[in-house]
Amino acid sequence: MNEKIIIFPGAFNPPHNTHINIAYACLENITNVDRVIFVPVGDLYNKNYLEKAFHRYNMLGLICNENSKLEVSDIEIKKQRQLFTYETLDYFSKEYKNKNIYLLIGSDNLKEFDKWKMYEYILKKYKIIVVNRGYDNAYRK
Repeated sequence: MNEKIIIFPGAFNPPHNTHINIAYACLENITNVDRVIFVPVGDLYNKNYLEKAFHRYNMLGLICNENSKLEVSDIEIKKQRQLFTYETLDYFSKEYKNKNIYLLIGSDNLKEFDKWKMYEYILKKYKIIVVNRGYDNAYRK
């Protein structure tokens, strides 16, 4: 079966209802989703006022405890450098060899996608789900 793993990277500073609602909307509206994996950026990510990674990771863990199809990964936190998105996707592609890997991004990221490292590679190898900013959070159950 063509089960899907949706990779949801971001700062999650902090994780909030919209993040959760987007994950639930994916589970409810996309067929054959095996899981949605939140991937918080590590402490090396270049963003002002970023809470420590372990705090953001733990908050996401509490959210994921509510649903067995939600998961949080520390892959970007454990590394000694900031991973590029294609590296994160390749990691999950190896972990879930028989599943389709999808990248979930916001529409603001899509505008700059052609500036991402290896963006053409990502487009060729992975499917992308784009969510509008200002997403309606009516899907939460």
